[in-house]
Amino acid sequence: VGVERLTNWVELVLPESKEPKIAQVIGAFGTGKSHMMNLVRECAHAKNFVTAHVEVDGHHISFANPAKLFYQLCTHLQDPNGEKISPMVLIRKCLKEKSYPVSVREGHDSSCHRILSLAALLSSKGKLDEFETLLDDYFTCAQNLTGAQLKSRIRDTVGFTLGTEKFPATVRATMGVRNIDFVAALGFLASACEKSGFSGLVL
Repeated sequence: VGVERLTNWVELVLPESKEPKIAQVIGAFGTGKSHMMNLVRECAHAKNFVTAHVEVDGHHISFANPAKLFYQLCTHLQDPNGEKISPMVLIRKCLKEKSYPVSVREGHDSSCHRILSLAALLSSKGKLDEFETLLDDYFTCAQNLTGAQLKSRIRDTVGFTLGTEKFPATVRATMGVRNIDFVAALGFLASACEKSGFSGLVL
């Protein structure tokens, strides 16, 4: 199959505005799946999409641990120039443009929106730079950091409290909700890409 034909297919299956799409590439070892994935990324970048690519090997990264998979996807985000971009950079862009990600699953992306609100609060007080890495770690499930610990670190450093509002993990470990949390968090991330000026997100 020629590159032109493959490119035409990729462009057909790329997401359209507010219309998510799923495409499946199946093939035996050595039939060019990795080459195809590279072509998908190239085409997505050319169309102004943010992309992420990880290998789900069933051992180090698997669908059985969606929090870890979400972390890996977040740390492999690339902007259309192929440069690494973090979720907090996207959230900053949303705040600057005053264009905010939408909910894709009510109740399962509440933590994402709380982090967005917290980033807005810290930005208004000139403290977002100081806490950007911490917020990024918490949002991406990078470390074993509870919502209570997050609030405590902010309180101890800048001297204001966040009341009784809880900050659940972006992707909770609880069986029965973690997979829905994972999908909802990806939806938030895709919406953040679009709201910050990109075409969307391609994984």
